[in-house]
Amino acid sequence: MNKNLLISAFFILFLVPSGAFAEVKKGSMEDIGRPSPETGPTKVQTVIGFLDIDSINTATQIFEANVFIGLTWKDHRLAHSGSGPVKYPLDKIWSPPLQIANEVGLVRKTFPEVALVQPDGTVSCKQRYVGTFSQALNLKDFPFDQHKFVLQLIAPGYTPENIQFVPDKKWIDRGVPYAALISKDLSLPDWEITEVKAENTPYFIVEGFGLAGYTFEFKGKRHVEYYLLKVIMPLILIVMMSWACFWIDPENSGTQIGVASTSMLTLIAYRFAIDSYVPKVSYTTRLDEFIFMSTVVVFIALVQVVTTSMLFHCNKVPLARKIDIISRIFFPLVFFSSTFLILLR
Repeated sequence: MNKNLLISAFFILFLVPSGAFAEVKKGSMEDIGRPSPETGPTKVQTVIGFLDIDSINTATQIFEANVFIGLTWKDHRLAHSGSGPVKYPLDKIWSPPLQIANEVGLVRKTFPEVALVQPDGTVSCKQRYVGTFSQALNLKDFPFDQHKFVLQLIAPGYTPENIQFVPDKKWIDRGVPYAALISKDLSLPDWEITEVKAENTPYFIVEGFGLAGYTFEFKGKRHVEYYLLKVIMPLILIVMMSWACFWIDPENSGTQIGVASTSMLTLIAYRFAIDSYVPKVSYTTRLDEFIFMSTVVVFIALVQVVTTSMLFHCNKVPLARKIDIISRIFFPLVFFSSTFLILLR
């Protein structure tokens, strides 16, 4: 079944106007503990849909998302003789105390805190979460990196022996693996979502003590074209500009030094200009290595020019010119070999 159709059906299902159902039933239950604890853990069927991922900020290691979560479980105590669903406030019945472990700051809930109960005691509720979530990332391969992003659901106060979140079988039967959906029309021009997965995963605060949990995962691959065109290619051109001095006769040492110095200053200025694109992490990324290597190559070119200028003024013109000829081959060979090793390894 087409996934886009399933996503549309999912949001239609959870956006039915509240007036289409019966009025909220007032009152409270005498016992709001979880249903049938003597039979084992309460199974909560779970479906998660990402309507949008607004942004992924790898520098601060957060992502902003718009998420729908639907839960379904059985509670025989709520069975009734009506012909349709009855609406209850969540604080009047038992429901999994769902929280998102990796939320950052305020995450808004946009749906009313209510549940629908079918005549057979099947309870379902839904909620839409909009906010920011944290995600630890290893950026050593930046900008050629890909990462796993996680939305970690937990039920505080309940262990895996009390509650088990499982993928909603209805959605799996409709052809949606893991009952996990993600829209293809995301606000992510620089990322591609490659894989989606959800599973029952206990959440361990400390070793040996886990809470009932459920994990939604998606893998994101960064589009590298932007960095190739806006960062890497200009750097390559600046480095190549510094090699022009090798084709200038050492007799014109002032021109040679001017070209090499201009290249060095241009590289430094460009380095400051692109600083906002580079994650501020304690280790080096591939882009950091490439920028550092480019800076070293331009600096060595400047040192070479100063050396040949000194040789020329010491009446060692043949040696100065020989060094220039060798440099015409040596510098491009070293630079492009290093570029290949850093960026394409």
